[in-house]
Amino acid sequence: MNGEVYELQVHNLQEIPEDILDNIDKMGVDESAILNEYEGKYLNFIFKINPEEFDLVGKKVAFLKVGNKAGYFDSTRSPERKGTTVGETVRELLFKQRFVVVPPQ
Repeated sequence: MNGEVYELQVHNLQEIPEDILDNIDKMGVDESAILNEYEGKYLNFIFKINPEEFDLVGKKVAFLKVGNKAGYFDSTRSPERKGTTVGETVRELLFKQRFVVVPPQ
């Protein structure tokens, strides 16, 4: 099985462009494993994934520790995060804040 490993690159919400953060209320609005445009752009950005090479928009992604993307983005929006991106979930289950993307075969 071939796959690419992406490490979390952005740790502070202030580093994320406004056009992405302005739509944070449109992220995690359902429990579908398929990412909407806003979710995909957010994850592309924080993992520094070049959408011209591989775009997470419309891709199926598992959020293992929180159970689904709604839980992940609820955690992202939480005031307790104090402006930091969610990386612990990825670190604990995919080792050292790595995100594994396996292209369809």
